[in-house]
Amino acid sequence: MLGLAAGLAVCGTLVLSGQRIHPPAPAGPRGDLQPLPNPPALKNVPSLEAEASTVKAPSPDPLLAGHDLSVGTFYYDRGDYSGALGRFHEAIYNDPKLAEAYCRAGDTELKLKHLAAARAEWGRCMQVAGEGKWAARARQSLMNHKERP
Repeated sequence: MLGLAAGLAVCGTLVLSGQRIHPPAPAGPRGDLQPLPNPPALKNVPSLEAEASTVKAPSPDPLLAGHDLSVGTFYYDRGDYSGALGRFHEAIYNDPKLAEAYCRAGDTELKLKHLAAARAEWGRCMQVAGEGKWAARARQSLMNHKERP
């Protein structure tokens, strides 16, 4: 520990006295540098276009749907309706039979003042849910928010 303290004291003394530890770099281009040669052409390396055509889109994952639904609900409760809507749509993509996601997406569309989109989401919720809690909620929302002429 004593060696470190002594080294710091020497550096501090040099800085305070105005001396530089390293000399400054010379100004202007250096004459001793040679330009780098062009790299050789790579063989047997697929192009980016060929690689992009082989990349598959992510497949739906029902496990992610539950996570997206809970995060969307979190965003909705905080007032971030556009973020919530994106998460609800991700949940719908990952599990198209998740009625709660459709219903919550409809509620979010209503908060964003998109009545036609909200009604469409509630209608999909009723189709997916058949009968049950979310179908009843979607039906009630449709009755409360009729289309305006």
